[in-house]
Formats: sequence, C-alpha cells, structure tokens
Amino acid sequence: MVAPAHHEFSSAEASAFEAWVRGGGGVMSTIGYTSDQRTEVANVNKLLGNLGVGYSTTKFDLWGNVDTWLTHPVSEGISKIKTDNGIEPDGPAGVTIGSLSGGNVALQVAQLDRGRAAIWGDDWITYDSEWADSQGQQVERFWLNLLKWLSPPTQCQVPVPPPVK
Repeated sequence: MVAPAHHEFSSAEASAFEAWVRGGGGVMSTIGYTSDQRTEVANVNKLLGNLGVGYSTTKFDLWGNVDTWLTHPVSEGISKIKTDNGIEPDGPAGVTIGSLSGGNVALQVAQLDRGRAAIWGDDWITYDSEWADSQGQQVERFWLNLLKWLSPPTQCQVPVPPPVK
C-alpha cells in the first residue's frame, strides 16, 4: 500500500500554521502532486485558507509560459518560467505577480502580518531533474529570489547577484 503524500489537515493544524506564518514564518506552496487534483486543492486550501491564500477550485488548466511579471523582489530578473498541468492560485489576500500572457494566474504572493506566502500554481519546479529542459527560463533565479523574500528580513539575507543575460 502506498501512503498518501500528506494527511487531511485538521482545523487545529490550520490554526497553528496560520499563527506560525503570521508570526514571521515564510511559506511556499506548490500543487499538482496527485492525480486527484480536486481533493488535493481542497486539502491544501484547508491549510492555507485562514491566511487568505490558496488555489482555485475551478481553474485546473494552467499550461504554458509565465511571461507577464509585475515588479516584486520575487520576480526580479525573471522573464519566463513554464507551467505544466497546473492549478491557478486564487486567494483574496494574494497579489498576482506572475501570469501567462492570456491572463491565467501562476503566482500570487502575500504579506501576512510579519509573515509571507508565495502560492505557485504547479509542481514541476520542485524537481531539479526537470530543470535541464528549462532553457530560456530562470528557475534557479526564481528559487533564489523566493527564498530570500520568504526569509525574515533581518535573518538569512545574502546579496542576490544581478541577472545573467
């Protein structure tokens, strides 16, 4: 028997998670690890919902290149990252900073009291084995920017090098 990637989150876990993030924690959420996307979204939204961030329950067709970026520390030096069978982030506290040219949302970020959240609409960027096929994309730079922004501003801060052209 194969164990599920994670269990169904309880209200107590969601409340504890909310307190940790709002108290200064940083969270990056990705999605698309199971074939049952609706159940995965419902469970992840249960964890993220108290923060006002999460995923759409209807927009399951996130395919293509994220090539529209608003100015933000996470998007610095980023011009393109692909999505492949993703789910659009959709939360009232989320600010869309990355989308496909057709308007599909790929990345939302949120400042949540002293904490921060980034909600990415796909999972492939977590597999560095897939990065070999990412020519013309700035996946490594994205992760560097993201981890720096999610870290407490007074801790773990290192200079980010200028973009390589």
